[in-house]
Amino acid sequence: MIIEYHRPHTMEEALSLLGRNAPPTVPLGGGTSLSRYRNQAIAVVDIQALPLHAIRVEGQHLKIGAGVKLQALLEDPQPPAVLAASIRAEASYNLRQMATAGGTLVSGGGRSPFAAVCLALDAQLSWEPGGKKVSLGDWLATKKADLPVGALMTQITLPLNARAAYHAVGRSPADPALVLAAAAKWPSGRTRIVIGGRLMDRAVLAVDGADSSGAVEAAVNACSHYFVPRYTLEFIEHEITTLAVRCLRDVEVK
Repeated sequence: MIIEYHRPHTMEEALSLLGRNAPPTVPLGGGTSLSRYRNQAIAVVDIQALPLHAIRVEGQHLKIGAGVKLQALLEDPQPPAVLAASIRAEASYNLRQMATAGGTLVSGGGRSPFAAVCLALDAQLSWEPGGKKVSLGDWLATKKADLPVGALMTQITLPLNARAAYHAVGRSPADPALVLAAAAKWPSGRTRIVIGGRLMDRAVLAVDGADSSGAVEAAVNACSHYFVPRYTLEFIEHEITTLAVRCLRDVEVK
């Protein structure tokens, strides 16, 4: 239940509100995930007026403001095609008009295609106060990463020198993925594979190594502790194997 609404026009004001001890105060981007607070009295800080809506390329990096709407990111010509594919799989057109990039990472969990691709690409998150940078993987591991109380994500940075791929399987193309896989490969040979979907408790960074040899087997083994017992083990392992192979095929330098 929302008991206070604030719309600050400066970062200083926003951080002051978010850092309060009471009432519990959370950022408001698109508001698509605020239902999780329906049994708790909270204050919200609307970030619409803050300078968090830019998408730009700097050298070999794509910088995405945390307040950028998913639909705006989908329509921008600068992000790689795999990011657009993950956004289409993330939500319907109406939800993409509201949901923000930062909010999607915060609330996405293991079922988020967008979060899986960002994790595969080793996304770096910028936070205020202090301009602290934390990898998405480190942040997901603790949801804190030594950040101060009331910290606000301001930017997502993705590499443009890595090839990335996304594949998923579901009951139908329009349904949320039962199992999804995202992979990225750098010119150095570094390879990352992420597995997620509805049949996983969380998105798992299954592989992060200097080459892709044995990566498929490693992905299956790394995910074995996170299966949701709704389908047979054989089915889940088969789908992980199939999707990981497809991703690795797509990220190989032609």
